[in-house]
Amino acid sequence: MKLTLKTKLAAFAICGAIGISAVLISKTISPSEWAAWVQAVGSIAALLITGGLFLLQREVEDQKAEDARLQSRTIAAQNVTSVAFQAVQAMSDAANEHEAATEHGAFEESATRLDHLRAVLDSFITPATDHVCVTASLHLGLLLTQARADFQNHNHNYGMLDHIHTRSAERVRKAEKFRDRLIDHKSRLISKCNERGIILSGNDIDV
Repeated sequence: MKLTLKTKLAAFAICGAIGISAVLISKTISPSEWAAWVQAVGSIAALLITGGLFLLQREVEDQKAEDARLQSRTIAAQNVTSVAFQAVQAMSDAANEHEAATEHGAFEESATRLDHLRAVLDSFITPATDHVCVTASLHLGLLLTQARADFQNHNHNYGMLDHIHTRSAERVRKAEKFRDRLIDHKSRLISKCNERGIILSGNDIDV
């Protein structure tokens, strides 16, 4: 762990205070007064050392808390990115089904899949998740909801098939952009974790 400037200055002040005190004492007092001065300087040094150790302990605890937050953010980014890949694939499959005019039964299965992925993304929208993942989860959830609605429109209005297919393809492109942002965000967080020696889970969420 790297020491901050505050801790380095505190350590320097402690050493400096002890050194200066020793020099002054050696030049201004008689040998008979040494015992009292040594006791006084020792008490001051003990206080300074205690304060320095307290600052060091606080710094270690703050670093651990920061590492824990970074680890939590990174794991969340890994999970959201994994779901984003599956959401893009589900929307792409939906677009292909609209183009192929798949039978109603297949629509129901795909619609259920879209609903499930949206629910998983909604679960990531918490105060503990960073704004990049929350924003992506919200937008991807909205795109999944729109894709789900298109299945209902498909079943009730076959004259809209061309329009539905066009907007489905556009929806996939938008989802891919959010997925790619998540990939970049996840990569940056993983790099920070590697620099700090933070261990991450290698398992992506499976939905």
